Amino acid sequence: MPQGWCGCPPMGTPLGFFLPCKTPLGAKHLKKIPDEHHFTPGQCITMAWERFGQEVGLVLDLTNTTRYYDSKDWTEHGIEYVKLPCRGRGQTPEPHSVNAFMWEAMRFQDIMQKSGQPKLMVVHCTHGFNRTGYMIANFIMRVGINVKYSENTLEEALNKFAHTRSPGIYKDHYIEQLYKYHHMRRPSAMKTPSVPAWKGVDSPPGSPGP
Repeated sequence: MPQGWCGCPPMGTPLGFFLPCKTPLGAKHLKKIPDEHHFTPGQCITMAWERFGQEVGLVLDLTNTTRYYDSKDWTEHGIEYVKLPCRGRGQTPEPHSVNAFMWEAMRFQDIMQKSGQPKLMVVHCTHGFNRTGYMIANFIMRVGINVKYSENTLEEALNKFAHTRSPGIYKDHYIEQLYKYHHMRRPSAMKTPSVPAWKGVDSPPGSPGP
């Protein structure tokens, strides 16, 4: 089980059609976890409906492993599942991974607009903060999103994600790379949030992991 997973909040709130979450865990992992901390794909679907009144239409899995659950845990509910493995820990997702995320998100956005039946796109890495926030911030910068504030600066994009998935991206090298990626100078006032208490001591940069 990932370090800090039980204490990590299961999901944020929708940001446009994005719903950031930690990775759900399949049935084979449940015996290791107290009942009050269970968060399976099925529970994710139910929670999204109960909290936000919306169905999940697509799941985009950014973890660099397949051990957390079986994709059929989503597809048997009629939900599309896309695996986009992204490196983590001391490295940020590669540009080709960012491009693939953009394509999948824009494809889903187009389908939802044409159908007239908006659904949510669950995006998760291991805990649903750093890789997830990195991808969503890139989407906001490149494409924009239907939310009630302007979308002109990276600081605004990061603040939007932090608002929906507090405290937002908490690994500094992700924020640094976002500013480099978009050829922007990072404002001195743009501080990196503290590591959440539930996360505990993080692994050193460069350590292998999902």
